[in-house]
Amino acid sequence: MRYTAAAIQFEPTFARPDLNVPRLLALTEEAATQGARLVVLPEMANIGYCFTNREEVSSLVQPVPGPFTRQLEEIASRHGCVIVCGMGEVDEESDLYYNTAVVVGPQGYLGKYRKTHFFSADAKWAVEGDLGFPVWDTPVGRLGVEVCMDATYPETGRLLALRGAEVICFPTNWIGSIPPDHRWISQAFENGVYWIAANRCGQERGLEFLGCSCVIGPDGVVQSIVASRDEIVYGEIDLEVAAARRFRADRPEHKLDDRRPEFYREMMQAPYTWSPAYYHSLYGAPGLPESRSSRIAVVQSTRSGSDRPMSVSAVRGLLPEEPVDLVVLPELLLSSCSPYEESEEQGLRDIEALHTLAAESECMVAGTVIERDGEQLYHTAVLVGRDGVLGTQREHHLTADHSRWATAGNEPFSAIDTPIGRIGLVTGYDASFFETLRVLATEGADLVCVPANLPWRLSRHTADSGRNWSFWRSKAWESCVALAMANYADPGCTAGSGIWVPDVREDRSREVLTRTDACEVVVETLDTHSRYIREKRGLGWRRLHWYKPLVV
Repeated sequence: MRYTAAAIQFEPTFARPDLNVPRLLALTEEAATQGARLVVLPEMANIGYCFTNREEVSSLVQPVPGPFTRQLEEIASRHGCVIVCGMGEVDEESDLYYNTAVVVGPQGYLGKYRKTHFFSADAKWAVEGDLGFPVWDTPVGRLGVEVCMDATYPETGRLLALRGAEVICFPTNWIGSIPPDHRWISQAFENGVYWIAANRCGQERGLEFLGCSCVIGPDGVVQSIVASRDEIVYGEIDLEVAAARRFRADRPEHKLDDRRPEFYREMMQAPYTWSPAYYHSLYGAPGLPESRSSRIAVVQSTRSGSDRPMSVSAVRGLLPEEPVDLVVLPELLLSSCSPYEESEEQGLRDIEALHTLAAESECMVAGTVIERDGEQLYHTAVLVGRDGVLGTQREHHLTADHSRWATAGNEPFSAIDTPIGRIGLVTGYDASFFETLRVLATEGADLVCVPANLPWRLSRHTADSGRNWSFWRSKAWESCVALAMANYADPGCTAGSGIWVPDVREDRSREVLTRTDACEVVVETLDTHSRYIREKRGLGWRRLHWYKPLVV
């Protein structure tokens, strides 16, 4: 099924539904008249947002369904469309107030979603949602809803996708980062869904709302976007595209089916509701490594010949003259034969090549090798120091290429204590599933090293905004970890390489990126004194009781 969807951008007048509702209805009518079969309106669109207490909003909230929803139902019935709109709700039984999004269709009221993850302004008058994350079968496909701050938690999009959502409707009052935020795009991409973002614009009580409502495709491409005034943005939905949920259309890797939920259970723990120093040293545990600054290098390489390894000396020649503490290499960069020829002795020689590089460069090195264990072969990430192997991690999520020869790992994800901090170590495909990074963050990882060979695009410039999207930026920010990802620069390996260090002071990540077609090295400083990385407060604000479906 193909159809047109619309997101309505709107600046409400604070606490004046008598002015807002007629304008909202007119814009909705206009979108439906232009052929939109799905119309999404902003968060709290009918009354405004910045209320200071319950008393101030008490005369404006309505029951759901109620008078306002009936007005939306009339338009939906007349035009045969589905409408999603944010509003203030009162629960008549409890007299509690909610930041709610309603869903209505041609046959009437379909349901509601109550915002679950709060911004500070919500807490002044509303209570957190108690309905979970429903998905509705509608004439325009299976719809899920997130509201504003929900988008900063990747669990929300994953829950909706696992329940079959093909389109996520996103009423929002977004401030801070210029939309489309990298987390919106990443949720669309990693779940294979369309993302319809209806943002408000204008100012209210000192907050500036940024507009830029948009429609994003399952491939992370921003189809269309508007600026900062009352306006309607249109996009095209193709449910067959959403149903595929492939990382790349011509490859079999699947965004949902390839998950390994049995290894994600640690992400359900809540260490960051406590002091990290206290939690990680409980019962005499050694605690987190001492905070310090370090220099991290990522090598992006082209393959030398037909799958021949790069030599240790060639890698050393790429490294900067100024010392670094850690080097991350692409997958199997120093591996000297194919998996079909790999022996236990050869696997040890490949590790020795990593060790030689570490010893000669006087730093740690992260890469991957082909490991033989009896009759089984594994694709294994290895962290090597000057004195030998510091830790290993077998690949759990296998690409189609690796599944032809490798066995999936079956041990838990774990972090490694080193002189520069606690380090997680995973392959590129493992890191493509945010749950992996959540587990490592829960274990206290400061940095996750990602040796990769990923053949799909994970960064691009967003349409008409001049702001680039990076999947890894959003993953670093969400899990409060630094990421160092080394990929190849060959045709087909379009994920790029770089280092992303989240910085809460600037609401973004410090990052250094390679060019997509070059053999080069980038270097960035990691400071584990960073409160954002060490305290991981964002993980403490998750609503874990809703996330159980992610680990079963």
